[in-house]
Amino acid sequence: GNDPDGTRGLELDGVGGEMLAHGRTFVGRHLEIHKIVRSCLYNQLTAVYGDKGAGKSALVLEAARYMRQRNRFPHGIFCCSLEGLRSMKAVRTQLGATLSIPARSSSELFDLMARYSSCLLILDRCEDAIRQRRTPFLWFLTQLLKQSQVKVIISSQHPMEDFEAIQREGIGWAVVTLGGMRPRDAALLLLESCERDLRPTELGISDDEEANGLSLLDALVAHPLLSSISCMPAAVRWAAKRLGDMTVAALLEELEELTPTDLQFQRHHGGIAQ
Repeated sequence: GNDPDGTRGLELDGVGGEMLAHGRTFVGRHLEIHKIVRSCLYNQLTAVYGDKGAGKSALVLEAARYMRQRNRFPHGIFCCSLEGLRSMKAVRTQLGATLSIPARSSSELFDLMARYSSCLLILDRCEDAIRQRRTPFLWFLTQLLKQSQVKVIISSQHPMEDFEAIQREGIGWAVVTLGGMRPRDAALLLLESCERDLRPTELGISDDEEANGLSLLDALVAHPLLSSISCMPAAVRWAAKRLGDMTVAALLEELEELTPTDLQFQRHHGGIAQ
């Protein structure tokens, strides 16, 4: 979706982070970016939740890029992907590798991270840890926040919900939940991502309407194509790719032939289930 690949072990203060943050066109989500930035400034923990394909990773990295440009976190902004990690030892090892510090034990990691008090740590793709190891992951996160004072963003398809332990420690937190994009943002993303220029006639724009200034963007916002793909970033990018070698009418016909299962898969994964 609106989801760059390869976020594992990235320091955004380096060249790699800048390249990653700009690896794909980022469109829209201004309100959500504002919510994440505001939460990072006023809370120690920000949780970003949303279905697969909602663009969580890209959104978090865009918010991080915004804050880095304004030097909000002098000790750096670090991104660590927890994708596929289902033990706290693996999480600790991955986090230590991301920060280039020893992580032989959780207490050693927390002590060393106390030196990073003015940093932002992004724990991306936490769903496996939350789903498989919810209780120890919550303990690990609580201790990390309590002992190091770093600011943390977590992103996950699965909400953690039980933040009582974090609340008891007096740690401020907020949740940002992602759904589909706003129709105008989704239309703009599709037009910018498509490898060819869509023709006005494909979107039902008459010669008179074109002469009167009806734009492709306005026509696409009102077009049934957007409602068919639910404005999820992954689905919008999939549609843009398909439109590289087929017409809008042909794509709509293809979407109409999908089963409900295929359509649900396409909306969240940006493709068709095999």
